[in-house]
Amino acid sequence: MQVKDMTVEQLQDLIRHTVEQCLEEYFGDPDEDLNVRDEVKQQLLESLKQTNNQQSNHSSVA
Repeated sequence: MQVKDMTVEQLQDLIRHTVEQCLEEYFGDPDEDLNVRDEVKQQLLESLKQTNNQQSNHSSVA
């Protein structure tokens, strides 16, 4: 597909993806080599579980 055949949305998506790639290549992931403590993992899992339960309860009421 040539640029002249792209929609505005397709061109915006291409630009967005290209910028994200360039930023990732330049900066990388600063947290890549870090470890998450077990207690933080547990808190995140509990928070996710609560969020899922709240969403389930909300959708069953609606």
